[in-house]
Amino acid sequence: MPSKLKYYLDKKGKKIYTLKSKSPENTQTKEAHYKFLRIRSVKENEKAQDSE
Repeated sequence: MPSKLKYYLDKKGKKIYTLKSKSPENTQTKEAHYKFLRIRSVKENEKAQDSE
């Protein structure tokens, strides 16, 4: 059975996507629906982080 994409919220409230069932804070992750995801390239991620 394939793993389902999940997410949890980090301390800043941003969604962090994972395949794990628990976050690093040991809380339950939530299922993410692929239709609502926007896949960004590494360069777009770096640019978004620089602007914060």
